[in-house]
Amino acid sequence: ASQIIARIFDAGFYLRQNTEVPEGADPLAHYLESGEALGYKPCQLFDPAWYRRTYDVPATESGYLHHYVSSGERLGYSPSPRFDPVWYAQESGLDLNVECALAHYMQADPLVRAAHAYFSALEYTTRFPDIRNANVDPYEHYINWGIFENRRASENFDANFVWQRYLNKDRTKNPLLLFLEFGHHF
Repeated sequence: ASQIIARIFDAGFYLRQNTEVPEGADPLAHYLESGEALGYKPCQLFDPAWYRRTYDVPATESGYLHHYVSSGERLGYSPSPRFDPVWYAQESGLDLNVECALAHYMQADPLVRAAHAYFSALEYTTRFPDIRNANVDPYEHYINWGIFENRRASENFDANFVWQRYLNKDRTKNPLLLFLEFGHHF
């Protein structure tokens, strides 16, 4: 499990999100020793608090990421609303009994990977070459900025429709994240 956790862990993301990590500290060791208990995320796609709440996973000494890697994903659990491991495994031809979909995704080329059926990095970077050339994670860009710039990332999701139909045209809310978390129930 520790090798899989290392493949999932995004040190750059972790350090950008948690500026109080002591300089020179090993980011992964910090996360495993105290970061998860403080509510820190090891990557943009694993949310320990959401995971615990959603699946009612009891606290363990090894942590929620360890639980996800050792059994949660095979049970069909998602690490957050932002990633669908079952869909990803099917699209990538992975056997979840053999390989961790989230670890595979984190090691895949950011310009072509897709976390779920509603975002395609390939479609997004083809449609918007400035993103492909910007040396940024396309999914992270879309969630944080692109969706608010009216950039479309997939034929499977229309943010403007969700804003109008479900969010009373409130463009301060992220329609993709709300859709992923609540589906048609929000």
